[in-house]
Amino acid sequence: MSYSQITMVQRYQIEALIKEWLSKSCIATNLSVHRSTIYREIQRNSINGYYKAEYAQIQTRIRYQKKVKNLRFTNQHKKYVLKHLKLGWSPEQVSRRMKIDGLLQLSHVIGGVKIGSMKSC
Repeated sequence: MSYSQITMVQRYQIEALIKEWLSKSCIATNLSVHRSTIYREIQRNSINGYYKAEYAQIQTRIRYQKKVKNLRFTNQHKKYVLKHLKLGWSPEQVSRRMKIDGLLQLSHVIGGVKIGSMKSC
């Protein structure tokens, strides 16, 4: 099975199959997705223990809109990182501080980077 996102139609099917008391494994088989996909979908998008397709779709869109998009590592980022690494900060500290300051969060990416090898756009 290859990766694909749950569609609105599939969400309605999940809702209907849950009402029919089918197991999550059986729902996954019916939709041709891995059972962990169904478990995750239901866990993420249930409200007070109930799964509603429309609510699930709204929640998915909200999560997508909040997701950090493909940002670029600019000269500003490079200077910021180098400055803080030279002050003795760990890469994790720099990454967290960048997030607080509203800059690109690099998380584990800068963990093994040598100061001289950083390239910017």
